Amino acid sequence: MTDEKLTTSGEQKIKHPWLAVLLSKIFPGVGQIYGGAKARGIFFIAFTIVLFLISALAVVGFLFTEDAATSRRLSVIALATFPVMLVLSIYVLFDAYKIAKRYNAEHVQTVADTGQRKPWLAAFLSSLFPGIGQFYNRQVLKGIAFIAVTVAAFILQAVFAPLFIFVLLVYLIGIKDAFDSAEALNGSGDRFFRQERAIVLLIVVIFSLQAIPFAEIIKDHVIKAFKMPSGSMYPTLKIGDHFLIGKTKSFRVSLKRGDVVVFPYPVNPEKNFVKRVIGLGGDKVQIINGELYINEQLVQLKKQGVQEEDDHLWLNTIGPPTVYEERIGDATYRVQYLRDKSTTNGGPWLVPQDAVFVMGDNRDNSQDSRVWGPVPRNSIEGKALKIYWSWDHADARVRWERIGETLH
Repeated sequence: MTDEKLTTSGEQKIKHPWLAVLLSKIFPGVGQIYGGAKARGIFFIAFTIVLFLISALAVVGFLFTEDAATSRRLSVIALATFPVMLVLSIYVLFDAYKIAKRYNAEHVQTVADTGQRKPWLAAFLSSLFPGIGQFYNRQVLKGIAFIAVTVAAFILQAVFAPLFIFVLLVYLIGIKDAFDSAEALNGSGDRFFRQERAIVLLIVVIFSLQAIPFAEIIKDHVIKAFKMPSGSMYPTLKIGDHFLIGKTKSFRVSLKRGDVVVFPYPVNPEKNFVKRVIGLGGDKVQIINGELYINEQLVQLKKQGVQEEDDHLWLNTIGPPTVYEERIGDATYRVQYLRDKSTTNGGPWLVPQDAVFVMGDNRDNSQDSRVWGPVPRNSIEGKALKIYWSWDHADARVRWERIGETLH
């Protein structure tokens, strides 16, 4: 394939429009710089970085701001950046193509493009999904093979995240093969790794970074989303609440009485339970005449009144619950009882050093440590942090007032 065209001032390399598109797909603005519009490219790069930082700071603020109203405003800011970034990511592709074409029209006297296939278009198509570039090259069987191998690589990554390396290799090989095959079909001996080193290195490095499953890493080790499926944590958590838990080591190590935690259901580890930590290792927990005692000390309880909300009507048939404010150490939260709690007795339960004693806030409608005993500390997935979405199934509406609530 002819790479260079003559201009009035000497030799000038042609700018391949589809390479510009591929580079701007990798990162908005890079294709514009390659196409000769340096200032425009820098603007797109800076704008993308600013949008990312705004989104990241809004997410961090949402997680750690105590005020629910402020959290909701921050969530709107974070969400608003996504459509802007999506539109930008699409626009820069078309813009990069036009800039490269304009560069060629202005700087190159004659452009001879006699090839049957455009190598960088084939490479770009395979960057979308390995195999598409091969179809473009009319290599149907090879395209099917690349698609099958890519799907298999994604399955392996889903089973074991570090196997993302296979996904990366399939993508890079797919891009290289699509480019090389297009060149071969054109009767050219040019190949992918004979292109400008800076361009090839940029493609390999950025694709390598993009292949790292950051979302899975964050979900497994930092923050994870959960949905409340039952009413065992009323009134703190309602059915339809979606909330985030912190999974870092600091959250798990620093657990204290009053924290809301997520852990595998001891009877069926395939399910996750959400409960409140009542007792730590070494504690003695006991219920006497409906009063909760920890290490022989009465837990403070203050009656708030009867729950008047409609939510409880479809959760049980016992009657409207009575709500109390309970305080353990620095933690203050609400619990509810569906019947006369003064007749309730339980324990004493002695909590092993490597475990915690948990209870649901809906005290008469919760399977917890009173039934199947303490929960091993090392099985706790994380600490509940904040509600990020809430859907009222009964009234088919969003509970906007609950979004952003910090879980105590």
